[in-house]
Amino acid sequence: MAVELRPLQSFGVEVVGLDLSGPVPDSVKAQVRAAWLEHGVVLFRGIGVDAEVQLELSQWFGDLLSNEDNYALKSLSVAGSKDLIEVSRGGTPTSPSYYIDGQLKAGYLFWHQDLVYTPSICKGSLLRMVEKCDVDGQTGWIDTAMVYDALSEEMK
Repeated sequence: MAVELRPLQSFGVEVVGLDLSGPVPDSVKAQVRAAWLEHGVVLFRGIGVDAEVQLELSQWFGDLLSNEDNYALKSLSVAGSKDLIEVSRGGTPTSPSYYIDGQLKAGYLFWHQDLVYTPSICKGSLLRMVEKCDVDGQTGWIDTAMVYDALSEEMK
């Protein structure tokens, strides 16, 4: 199996040609992990919404941070899983709600760094879209090192 790495718009790569229907060679796993280390964001399209696939793919990047060991993740835990959390509650009343550009939005998360306030360093997150939103639902990433490098010397 060979995969192609296509550059994304400003940083990161998309992995094209990944077939998860059978065993994936260690060389491909290493190629994808190396791409993540180099580019910071790796996008997989069309791999489905199966939680087990997400967990298997996550393990290519290193050891997973268990919800059981991290107080910050316990409230977001998916029932029956020590490794999965639910980032959005689908806009239910239990979601945080904010006024964004004059509209009340439930489940909105501001720009943030995952688990920056905990003793366990979060080296990455693997997000899986289970249900596509009809409106909004944007997810973005910022390469803070790239932003810093772009600052003037005076601003640094």
